[in-house]
Amino acid sequence: MTTGLFSLVLSLFTRQPVSINLSVAALVFIAGSASGFSLAQLLGANLVVGLVAVALSLLRLNDVFARIIPPQIAIGVFAGTVMAFMWKTSLSAVDDPIYAGPVNGGRLINTRLRLLVS
Repeated sequence: MTTGLFSLVLSLFTRQPVSINLSVAALVFIAGSASGFSLAQLLGANLVVGLVAVALSLLRLNDVFARIIPPQIAIGVFAGTVMAFMWKTSLSAVDDPIYAGPVNGGRLINTRLRLLVS
């Protein structure tokens, strides 16, 4: 409800559609990437980043940062974060039987079904 009200107020203020929301998938990604931090610290950091983004937008400084930081660098930073998360996830899938069992079971079932169909 809070994100909906904040999005509504921000949309009315900027006269354009703005959605401020934190999805469960984003929270899982953040929590998986930032081991060693509590949930309160992660949510606080996310709130600060959101407030800074809103402040930069209101001060019309987005274009300045877009010119200073090339898109390739921004995409590289994002890709590096995603890659680290995927690496940790793949290591868990190999080492932990709770993850490896369903993955390998699904692969085995898929292989058997493809052999029956062909």
